[in-house]
Order: sequence, then structure tokens, then C-alpha cells
Amino acid sequence: KTILVTGGAGFIGTHRVVQLFNECFKVLIINNLNNSIIEAVDRVKELVVPELSKKLQFNLGDSRNRDNLDKLFSKTKFDAVIHFASLKAVGESFDNPRQYFDNKLIGTINLYEIMAKYNCKK
Repeated sequence: KTILVTGGAGFIGTHRVVQLFNECFKVLIINNLNNSIIEAVDRVKELVVPELSKKLQFNLGDSRNRDNLDKLFSKTKFDAVIHFASLKAVGESFDNPRQYFDNKLIGTINLYEIMAKYNCKK
């Protein structure tokens, strides 16, 4: 089974990706690397056995961009999606709440609409 993890290069996302590998899932990550780093994905690959690390795909993209999501879903049938994409700085969220609202709400709406389009219900 194949799982899409939005925000999979973040702290919580990388931990969940490791768990998914241990449960024998194929994982595809989409992350814009706005407040995470690609080295986090490399570390995940180092933590799992080499055969499993080949089942990890990383895509630079943003859940707020419908074209990014549509492109992924048109190429891959996902059995489920785990949505972790978000911003994470508490102080910044108070200074710029609109940015945080936009990031989470628009990304979630886009994700749900694309999931519905491709009949992904989990």
C-alpha cells in the first residue's frame, strides 16, 4: 500500500514515515521545505533497512498548490493520506496568523478536493 505524507520532512512527519516503513508501506512525501530540510528525509533513509528506503519518494511541492497535488495523484494511486503540512513557529504564528491560517486551511481544502477527484477516501 502507498501512503502520501504531506509535511513528511518535518519533525512529526519523519517519525511517522519511519513507522510506516516498519509497517511495510510505500511512502511518498510532499514538502515545500519552508521550515524543514531535505537532510531529514536522508536521515529517515539511513534509519530503515536499505530495501525499505527504496520505497521512499520525496517531492518538493506545496499542498496549497493544487497542481502539485494533482500531478502526484495522477501518477500514483494512494491508499491513504496523512496530512502534517503546516508551519511550526509559535511566536511567528502570533505575528502573522494569516500566513498560518492560509497554510493549513487552503492546503487542507486542496488536499481534500484532490483526494475526492482521485477517489482516495482515507
